[in-house]
Amino acid sequence: MYKYFIITSLLTFIFLVNFNFTVYGKSDNKKCLDCHAAINSKPVVHPASEDCDNCHKSKGMSHPQTGEKGFNLTENLPGLCFTCHGEQKDKFDKISKKHGPVNDSKSCSNCHNSHSSDGKKLTLADDNKLCYTCHNKAITVGNRKIVNMKKLIEGSKYVHSAIESGCASCHVAHGSNFANLLIGIFPTSEYVRANKDSFALCFSCHDAELIGAQTTTSATGFRNGDKNLHFLHINGEKGRSCKLCHNIHASNNKFNINETVKFGNMTMKLNYKDNEKGGSCFPGCHGEKQYVR
Repeated sequence: MYKYFIITSLLTFIFLVNFNFTVYGKSDNKKCLDCHAAINSKPVVHPASEDCDNCHKSKGMSHPQTGEKGFNLTENLPGLCFTCHGEQKDKFDKISKKHGPVNDSKSCSNCHNSHSSDGKKLTLADDNKLCYTCHNKAITVGNRKIVNMKKLIEGSKYVHSAIESGCASCHVAHGSNFANLLIGIFPTSEYVRANKDSFALCFSCHDAELIGAQTTTSATGFRNGDKNLHFLHINGEKGRSCKLCHNIHASNNKFNINETVKFGNMTMKLNYKDNEKGGSCFPGCHGEKQYVR
């Protein structure tokens, strides 16, 4: 009799556990992954997704059930992510310029897969491909217009070498305290005081003597003999932004030279020509001038 009681109790317990999962939708990771194995099939797996209860809670109905969603998130996004990634929230709250996709209701899931991914940081794609999912068209942010970056970069003969290492070489994906989500200081106006600090981002790769040395034979190829023509154009209190003559992303001209240059409200052609010994330009601000290295 006692033996019968034990067997009956054990069978009842097994039934109740199974009933609890199938009727009330209580999460059992092994059983979840029996149906949802694909969500964790990519090489990089989010540690939180190894236990479904970390992020999902039952709605108290039979699961699976056609046309019904049996589970909800334990908290809305991005709050759910911040229960583990609180340090990211602290950083984000201190940022003055936030990236649009990070600042909307979907937040983290715009760029990250919460279960598994081929991307190193659970990103939906690696490197520039992820950025091109949005920047494959012109975008207007306030009064600023951002060109179709994918079209510009893939359609240009010459691409800034920094971009080959990924957009994150110069931009912060979540947000930044610098203009245009940059990782360092870069001029926001046409004219700027010409010193190393004004172009800190550029000189994290380029030689600062490019604008600092009046004469040089190594800091720049834009020189006439040893006369530094960058210094000639960019010195004193009224230096000029690199963007006036260079497209900092890509161009059909060597050295990423722009086709046109802004001068006040006017747009002038640069008419830049390159040759083995140097080059020439013929913009509206002066007559044709040649330089020979």
